Amino acid sequence: MSDDEDPTPPDPAERRTAELLALIATRPYEPGEGFTPELVRRVRHQRAVAAPLRAVGAFLSAIAGAVVAAAAAAGRRP
Repeated sequence: MSDDEDPTPPDPAERRTAELLALIATRPYEPGEGFTPELVRRVRHQRAVAAPLRAVGAFLSAIAGAVVAAAAAAGRRP
């Protein structure tokens, strides 16, 4: 058996992945004119949303910690 031959993947998803990778190798992706502005817009939007979500997550984590501490303290009382 020679090493030059690629074994055909039995799974359809693997076969499709191999086809797409071969296509990318022959024709590299070239982004259009609107790619960079769209990318920058998405990054700015994600950055604007990330800070408030982190604050809400920290707040909920603090509440959960307080509830656990209160439950543990209530369990120790006679």
